[in-house]
Amino acid sequence: MLSDCLSAEGERRCRRLLAGATARLRARPAAAAVLVPLCSVRGVPALLYTLRSSRLAGRHKGDVSFPGGKRDPTDRDVVQTALRETREELGLVVPEEHVWGVLRPLQDQPKASVVPVLAGVGPLDLQSLRPNPEEPCSGSLVGHLKSGAHPAPAGNQSTRVGGGALRAPTLHTPDPRPTVTPAICSTPQLDPEPEGDSDDSTTLGTLEFTLLFDADNSNLHCTAHRAQGLKPPASGSVDTYVKANLLPGASKASQLRTRTVRGTRGPVWEETLTYHGFTLQDAQRKTLWLCMCEDPWLRQRRRATPLGELQVPLRKLVPNRARSFNVCLEKRRLTKRPKSLDAACGMSLYEEDEVEMEAAGEDRGRILLSLCYSSQRGGLLVGVLRCAHLAPMDANGYSDPFVRLFLHPNVGKKSKYKTSVWKKTLNPEFNEEFFYAGPREELAQKTLLISVWDYDLGTADDFIGGVQLSSQASGECQQHWHECLGHSNHRLELWHPLDSAPLQLSD
Repeated sequence: MLSDCLSAEGERRCRRLLAGATARLRARPAAAAVLVPLCSVRGVPALLYTLRSSRLAGRHKGDVSFPGGKRDPTDRDVVQTALRETREELGLVVPEEHVWGVLRPLQDQPKASVVPVLAGVGPLDLQSLRPNPEEPCSGSLVGHLKSGAHPAPAGNQSTRVGGGALRAPTLHTPDPRPTVTPAICSTPQLDPEPEGDSDDSTTLGTLEFTLLFDADNSNLHCTAHRAQGLKPPASGSVDTYVKANLLPGASKASQLRTRTVRGTRGPVWEETLTYHGFTLQDAQRKTLWLCMCEDPWLRQRRRATPLGELQVPLRKLVPNRARSFNVCLEKRRLTKRPKSLDAACGMSLYEEDEVEMEAAGEDRGRILLSLCYSSQRGGLLVGVLRCAHLAPMDANGYSDPFVRLFLHPNVGKKSKYKTSVWKKTLNPEFNEEFFYAGPREELAQKTLLISVWDYDLGTADDFIGGVQLSSQASGECQQHWHECLGHSNHRLELWHPLDSAPLQLSD
């Protein structure tokens, strides 16, 4: 039946098929959006088009197209862009709840992505349309749908609203895999595309991954799911892995990688890479860089060219909410950071020159400490759990870190401790605990100095950074100290950034 595509069951099927693509694409920046209005005219299912004015400059003059246009900076997402443009061009108000889903982006011109938005308009009175003479369109057209499994516009069955002569366009039946462009009308594809949806389309393949900012535990989880359609330099299969890095920062301190999957252009990892000590401040200023790499050792090559990469600004992540991506890989290139996300093209939003980015500020790393006043033992338990993203102090790009603890003043008692040394790492896991005896009132007047060092054999150890906990400290250092001594038998863990300045005690 012709009416099946407009039935409640047809709408539910479309919404279900497009749910995944809509969730991924709706808030993704795009240059423009068009509305694909599915309607009925005199009981016959149809698609509503616009006719571009022949007086327009450029290659789209006189074209038949869907209503839509460029994204406005005030638009919340591509759905709002499509609905606003339709209202401005045709005077047709489509409620947002009538939107069935978002289709795969298409390229109108190099680096310009257009997102089709499918909506059920319902019965349409053509005389109610009010084309805006100031808009590019000069009228509207209705293409009736043929019966069959794949509806297509019927040739020369159209109606013009807005006055003036009209040469009825010939609307050709689309191929088995139709597409939608801003100026050439054809039946849009309703099945969501699994291959990816980058704003800057490439032929390097796609990467599917999920990001989760666990704000409660200060962790960033990046789960690499799979890649599709990889294009290695040589023909045949490829052995690949995903390399991740947080920018800006020391590359080896935040460099993680998945395992290597052999012999396929569609590798599946389902592997989670975790950055510990990732804070809200990091999310506001850092970018996650993901690179698809070919394993050089399996190919007997010292170094292989990356198969593609992408960069994701982390400031858009919502804490404690996972966000999935399916993005086209891009070639390595230098791209100046735009003034706003709206001005960006694709996912390459930051300068790739790590040296330049590191110059913006010195990051010595951070340390995870636990404090607990034990009423049973009558003293303070200090746990040195781990460090993250430490500054490299050795020529090999790593450090051999250990931690020193000093409670001042603590005359006549054990006041100094140090952890074991971890070799060649910038993310050590110590998990060591130390005890300072004394009543809470006395400990509250003391200062706990914690410093991280790089062990050097035969020479002086290098100072990496430190943190000072006391009632005279500021910010979270003071808060951590007060909350620990204010509640007995309550273990409190907190990440602290390391200060590069040497720790000093006041008399």
